[in-house]
Amino acid sequence: LAALVVMSFLWMPGAPPSRKRDESVFADLKLGLQHVWERPRLRLLVVTFAGVVLAGYAYQVILPGYLSNALGRDPERDLGVIFAVSAVGGIILSVSLVSKAGTQNARWYMFIFGGILGGGLMLAAIAPTYITALGAMVIVGAASSGFQLLNNAIIMQETDPRYFGRVMSLTMLAFGFNGIAAYPYGALADAVGERATLFAMGTASI
Repeated sequence: LAALVVMSFLWMPGAPPSRKRDESVFADLKLGLQHVWERPRLRLLVVTFAGVVLAGYAYQVILPGYLSNALGRDPERDLGVIFAVSAVGGIILSVSLVSKAGTQNARWYMFIFGGILGGGLMLAAIAPTYITALGAMVIVGAASSGFQLLNNAIIMQETDPRYFGRVMSLTMLAFGFNGIAAYPYGALADAVGERATLFAMGTASI
């Protein structure tokens, strides 16, 4: 699948600007930051994406404890299932949303799905059974994919084509910081419980 994605770049319009000299990664990073900072709408979109990713996308790190401690399930048996239903929700919604990514209403859909992501995490926090938790995870997977797809599409619309790579690289840094955020979320779950942590993540996402 990754190979197909890379091949799809061949059909992207435009081409990177010619370079007069070799530029370092940090020079490219600086140019990307400058471009984002100079465009308030783009800056808001990038910061919003980073905020929602840090607030809500790290729920996976506490799922093993959630299954074991909150639902009384075996994580070794059920973790794959809960990831799978979340992924299915994300795939179905992403395919259905492709046609809306370039519309005037895309921003509203983006905010709606960000809110639904938070609501889905809250539903997971109060889910009384494993089956209802699976339903909540379908919502979380669908909403997180919808938010990311629309946010990234709008970011590209607000970006000068010459800076596509730099801006998207900056945006994807949020997932790197998300990995760092896993530790405090895990510590919070140890301190107050997985349900309370999921509820807090949902609140922060909204």
